[in-house]
Amino acid sequence: MQIETSTLKAILWDMDGTLIDSEPMWIDSERELMAQFGYLWSKADGDICLGGPMTRVCKYMKEKSQSDLPEEWFGDELRRTMLAKIKSGVTLMPGAYQLLMEAKEQGIDQALVSASDRPIVDQVLSANPGIFAFAIAAGDMERTKPDPLPYLEAARRFGVHPSDCLVVEDSKVGVTSGLASGALVLALAHFEQVPDSENILVRKGLEELSLDDLKEMHQLWRSRKALI
Repeated sequence: MQIETSTLKAILWDMDGTLIDSEPMWIDSERELMAQFGYLWSKADGDICLGGPMTRVCKYMKEKSQSDLPEEWFGDELRRTMLAKIKSGVTLMPGAYQLLMEAKEQGIDQALVSASDRPIVDQVLSANPGIFAFAIAAGDMERTKPDPLPYLEAARRFGVHPSDCLVVEDSKVGVTSGLASGALVLALAHFEQVPDSENILVRKGLEELSLDDLKEMHQLWRSRKALI
């Protein structure tokens, strides 16, 4: 059923693992870097670092490497390796392109809100021109995810309340950020212990959803909140 008057004004997209299939690239980059120290980077290590922020990832990698190198060195090397992989091309997650195009056609604002660094985010933006009004990267704000500041700033730039937005995330770090902003969060549950909240929708992937589904879910959510 088409909803003519929608409460959904903006969709705020996480990038890695939500919009683009880049998390295997991050895992490979982390594994390659840690192999220099004789450390076998496991899936468990990758899961711990999922969603960033980079400062936390670098601290973790330094501890596991047992190296005297500064944490910043790990960040620089990881960024360099990852940027090279991104430049070689990335694939959108299943269902993402359809939702991006539907939102664009129906005039719903879209922004990219990522814990990745600006050069990596800009590379993804350049590959998807005309879709996002802007992007917020890790270094753009005083605090990044899991703090809500990036999502609060995105809503502010659009001139809407966070409750007018849908945050799309795939990590616990990102979901925590979105929930704390006051937005409705669509969680693509690739992780354990999804927060228990009335402000969260849990789905396995984007391919099972249409924009009308999202608009209707947001409308129902806002209606429930109005009754509280």
